[in-house]
Amino acid sequence: FEDPENQAFWSVTVYNKQGFMFADVANVSSNTATKNADGTYTVSFGCGDDAPNNIETKNDSGMFNLAFRHYMPSQKIRDGFRVLPYVKAVK
Repeated sequence: FEDPENQAFWSVTVYNKQGFMFADVANVSSNTATKNADGTYTVSFGCGDDAPNNIETKNDSGMFNLAFRHYMPSQKIRDGFRVLPYVKAVK
């Protein structure tokens, strides 16, 4: 996704079926993520250590939910820019 250019930062956090974080590192943010060469971001979910900005999703509930948050959102976000245009399942 394109950089939303927030005034502070963005974050993606995963939660189990019950709504609780289940891993020591359950999120990635613009403060911790590595950008792609073209300046965009890729966030991976349960794809292993070699996947870009991977967040582990395996947990006892067998399901996960994610929350994407914007802190001090940019005008781009307030005008309706959508950060996650699609989520692609990879097997």
